[in-house]
Amino acid sequence: RFIKPLIEAAVGKKDGIIIKGYGVRFYKRAKYLFCAVDIDSNRKKGYLIRIEANKSFVIPDSEIRVDCRFSDNVEAETADIVLNSGLISVPLLLRSKREGDLIQTGQGRKRLKQLLNEWHVPEEIRYRIPVLQDRKGILAVIGKPFGFKNRYSARALESKERGNIMLFFGKIK
Repeated sequence: RFIKPLIEAAVGKKDGIIIKGYGVRFYKRAKYLFCAVDIDSNRKKGYLIRIEANKSFVIPDSEIRVDCRFSDNVEAETADIVLNSGLISVPLLLRSKREGDLIQTGQGRKRLKQLLNEWHVPEEIRYRIPVLQDRKGILAVIGKPFGFKNRYSARALESKERGNIMLFFGKIK
């Protein structure tokens, strides 16, 4: 039901992107149709980045670089975010906030809009504050690189004890 219209749209078209959005891109090369992860860069205010081992990327519209490492060594002590891969449901994503986002804390659920209000984050830069999530939901709201606090979900705090997914945040050099 979903693929048939996509294939029909690709027939007779030149090589290139057929459709993209929500972090996914379908494109045609020769007689083949491909699907790939895509940073949705056409949105005015928002981003979606799939976190992969031993990769670095920059948060859009900022000077913040993120390095991701999967390891069992002592580097975890210097990491900004540490998670246990056994408690994470891949894919692990870093994205901008969306309307209606909630984080499950030890004290209950909290709307991200309310959290960012409490931090006094200006409305025009709220989309830059990274939201870390996996398939089960939001793990953290990462304000520290922007001068605010980090807020972790109860599940992320539970996972920090034996972490081997490490995220490092820093300014672009």
